[in-house]
Amino acid sequence: MARTVGTAFQTFYERIGLTGLQREDAETKVQGVQSCLDASWHLDTTFLTGSYRRGTMIAPPKDIDLMVILDYEQHGDDYYDAEDGDEALLERLHRHLKAAYPTTRIRKDRPAAHLDLTTVGFDVVPGFRRKGGGFRIVHPLHGGWLSTNPRVHRRRIEALDKATTGRFVRVATMLKEWNAVNFDHLTGFHLDMALAEAWPENRDGDAVTFASSAKAIASLLPALSRALEDPIGDPAGLSGSIDEYLDDDDRELTIERLDRDADAAEVARRHQLRGDHERAIRKWRSILGDRFPAYG
Repeated sequence: MARTVGTAFQTFYERIGLTGLQREDAETKVQGVQSCLDASWHLDTTFLTGSYRRGTMIAPPKDIDLMVILDYEQHGDDYYDAEDGDEALLERLHRHLKAAYPTTRIRKDRPAAHLDLTTVGFDVVPGFRRKGGGFRIVHPLHGGWLSTNPRVHRRRIEALDKATTGRFVRVATMLKEWNAVNFDHLTGFHLDMALAEAWPENRDGDAVTFASSAKAIASLLPALSRALEDPIGDPAGLSGSIDEYLDDDDRELTIERLDRDADAAEVARRHQLRGDHERAIRKWRSILGDRFPAYG
């Protein structure tokens, strides 16, 4: 519980963010997955990416992305250059992981094989290096391969977080929880990149820092709604639109809910400005869900 809006937002962030123990557990389990793959694959490199690596993942960790880049000289003929090689690669990866983790639920979920371990979930994303930089992974929607460079995406978030003195990652994490309580229509990657697109700048062209998370979210809910109206391009300039997965109905429904909660956030802000933290906290809890603390 909390008696001020500021305390409520701090408690909320602590509740939804990954704990040190959860990160240690994830790092230990990813080492096990890497060792399993090292035993029979020729790997170029492996690295964690996605919301986990960008620091915007909410607890519990269930979709940690592990990129597994194969050695082209050893595996290119069998998969990258072969007809239907993308599907064959996912099939072999699935079989290999199932043999190593026989009691774990594992499924193919393009572009990854997903391991549903007891305390953490991993998306193991196989791919190859791309000439000119970046990587080629199994296309999530179509046959063939998709160009991507998650390191560019991570650097964009890191730069924004630095420019906003840590506000960006906090707000992005909170909006991941908003997305979760609104039926998870947006992927974590799309939400992070859309938020980066929507984040306002001051007259000098610098990212606005915001005095509080409450003020930031009240400003960014309508900005995010506007950003979702049109397709968002890949910041790495490799894969075109990053929101191709989002159908018109889900896009419209998400925009409607952002607009609804943007209005509610303004009401919460007015309550706070009048010193009525009880009503403000109740309103924020109606927006951000039950993990936002109650007043008390």
